Amino acid sequence: MNDRRVVRTGRVATITAIALLGVLSATLLYFAFQSEVVPEAGVIPTVEGADPSVGTPVPTVTPTQGPQRTDPFETARFIEGPSSDRAIRATAGSCSGATPVLDATNDGGGTWSAIALPTDAAVREILDLTYTSDEIDLLVRHGVDCAVGKLTSFTEGQFWELSAPSGQDSYIDPIGDSSFSLNGVPLPSPCPEPEQLAQVGSSITVRCADGVAVFSQANERWEGITPLVTSAVAWAPDDSANVIAAVPDSDGCAGLDIRAFPVDGSAFNGVTRSCVPMNSASMDVALGTAGSRLWLWTGEEILSSIDGGIVWELV
Repeated sequence: MNDRRVVRTGRVATITAIALLGVLSATLLYFAFQSEVVPEAGVIPTVEGADPSVGTPVPTVTPTQGPQRTDPFETARFIEGPSSDRAIRATAGSCSGATPVLDATNDGGGTWSAIALPTDAAVREILDLTYTSDEIDLLVRHGVDCAVGKLTSFTEGQFWELSAPSGQDSYIDPIGDSSFSLNGVPLPSPCPEPEQLAQVGSSITVRCADGVAVFSQANERWEGITPLVTSAVAWAPDDSANVIAAVPDSDGCAGLDIRAFPVDGSAFNGVTRSCVPMNSASMDVALGTAGSRLWLWTGEEILSSIDGGIVWELV
């Protein structure tokens, strides 16, 4: 009797062990199979019989905004010259960002060659450019503290002399309340944030975010000549009675509407001279004079006009 119980118990133990071994084997086979069908990274497995047009929900990631440009003048441009053939173009640069770039042409814009700024001056930003038949003058910010100084060259940019601004220099003060140094004399700005100053002799105009103003020497005050938003301004070649301005995306002109504004304020809407079909941010547009030639620089293109902005030629 006791021998039969021992045999029965042994059989039960054996059967139990075999069953456990089977379960364990099945479990290992299941996980092995799963490891072989894991999709590659980034691939979402499809389910047989499911609607392929319905995607698997995935979490969305909102991109973070990169560092913003803190200096609004960093991409400002200048283009000036003493004659129809000679001109200099420059990007302003910034004390907190890009380095200024200077190029010159002697063939009316057909070719441009780089002008090297003196390394010992450590020029960080260009505030104003004047190019006459005898010299090149740059009002700049330079050095570690970005102090205002003046670079002068009598050799077409081969050699430079650094000095303090003189009583004949005008520029937007980059420090403080954006006031002006007008011929060496501090002058309040006609607007909270002036964007450009253009001067020919004693004629001075300022482009603001909400219009353009000229300084009346007779009345010793700023006087608005238009409330229109403009991308660039320049004095009309050989004509101190008009300021030329580029008005972006005006009615009837998908590009830059080139208009003349009388300095006496008699035509607030100006007189359209041409429509240049190109678009650019306001700080990426430059208007300038070179003798009887008017220059327009926007994006990668430079155009010139010998009739005050009526007809333009791509150079």
